[in-house]
Amino acid sequence: MWLIPLRAQDIKQEILLEFLRRIIKNLLARDDLDLPKLLRGKHILTRVLQEKIVGYRKLAHKKGYRSCMFSLDAIVTVSPEEFSFSFDPNNYPTSTIYKGKLGFNKHYYSSIAMMNQEEAECAFAIDQNLDVKYWVRNLERNPKYAFWLPTATDRFYPDFVAKLHDERFLIVEYKGEHLRNEDTEEKELIGKVWAEKSGNLFLLAWKKDQKGRDLCSQIKEAIS
Repeated sequence: MWLIPLRAQDIKQEILLEFLRRIIKNLLARDDLDLPKLLRGKHILTRVLQEKIVGYRKLAHKKGYRSCMFSLDAIVTVSPEEFSFSFDPNNYPTSTIYKGKLGFNKHYYSSIAMMNQEEAECAFAIDQNLDVKYWVRNLERNPKYAFWLPTATDRFYPDFVAKLHDERFLIVEYKGEHLRNEDTEEKELIGKVWAEKSGNLFLLAWKKDQKGRDLCSQIKEAIS
């Protein structure tokens, strides 16, 4: 069969064949195509169908992920062994150091990973909160030494991890207003599910939230 390269281990043969049958049937129903033309363009058609299958696979994966995570019948659980976090006093392998003007008293390590000005302002609000025992500028792309949560396609590394005096964790992801998008919504949903399942706290923080509250007020509200 000239569409053999479309075989995939995660698709049953009968499903793939039915998918191809319907595609070919719809193409042949067009006035500008016939079987000889399809055969002459088989390599292009195969490539197009491969891309279409990849797109459908990603869509199905995302739909299944959202169903498992966020639907009324969600089956997601939080594994303490996999998604717990502890501060290792001997390991904070950051290659870029914050050298801004703001000073901090509660960062767990003597050095702080790089932050832009708005992120530093969020960190300062965390540092000033009386319920916070200590906090860490979370490392990016470093799953061994950072807190992360799974997304539909990758891992989500929130900006800050704070330990409260009551032993709960407060996870804070700071977003500038220009970053309010679908990716941000997914991270907020993931964070809220983790918080609900683990008994900890998650905050998606903005310089000013939709209620007009500043960072300090948002953090205070999240902890209360």
